[in-house]
Amino acid sequence: MKYPVRARLFAAAGLIAALNALASRIAWSLSKGLWLSLSETFGVSGIVWLALGIVVAMVLSNTDDERASGRDVAAALGVIAASLLPAPALAGAVLVPYAIWGLLDARAAPAQRAAASIFLALTLTLVWGPLLLRVMPELLDLDAQLVARLTGGLAHGNIYASSDGSRWFMVAPGCSSLNNMSLATILAVSVSRYLGLALDWRTALSVAAASFATLAVNIGRMTMIALHPKDVDYWHHGAGSVLFGWLALIAIVAVIGAATELRLRHAPR
Repeated sequence: MKYPVRARLFAAAGLIAALNALASRIAWSLSKGLWLSLSETFGVSGIVWLALGIVVAMVLSNTDDERASGRDVAAALGVIAASLLPAPALAGAVLVPYAIWGLLDARAAPAQRAAASIFLALTLTLVWGPLLLRVMPELLDLDAQLVARLTGGLAHGNIYASSDGSRWFMVAPGCSSLNNMSLATILAVSVSRYLGLALDWRTALSVAAASFATLAVNIGRMTMIALHPKDVDYWHHGAGSVLFGWLALIAIVAVIGAATELRLRHAPR
């Protein structure tokens, strides 16, 4: 039996797992209508789509023709089988050990390790972020407190008041600034792996800077809700939400892009 190339098999199984983990978000976005769904990139950040695209580009350009072993095929089939179950959370969960295995496998080609790094970074938004907010819901309090300080309103836990005190709003896990912060890591890891740059302190510094930028954008959106409580649907679900979503994306891309360009400029020739 002639097995497929290891890196491509690994990437294919990981992509199926990642896409199924995102299935509920895509379905929810499509329920809003096609045009709104397109404007918000099907409920999934453009950074996540870019990361998945980078995985495809790297493994397709891989010149390593080492064939997969029976163990590789069995592992990939196991991940695919688990991913095809109607449980997006399970698809994200199986991606964690699969990505770690892909990184630590002594036989892995560079393209496979790069793909595994990106898959592991993706689990920040697929697994670890939601899990952290479930275990430590008090992290949601920070967003509410920051909005209250900016508007002069009140906040209790993860609930903050409009500036006129007429309405109260809850910061749900899906609205947490932590979600956008994980996107900065995903982009930094994906771009670094694609360009062959090391993941070092400079990567961490760029992620921190991008995280602060997207925190400011998310707090800005919630502040608009507090200042204009009658327009909550516009800022929370409608075009205003899409606008701030794109602002967060631009902020992350600008910071990570500038940091990457600086690293490339000073990279040894």
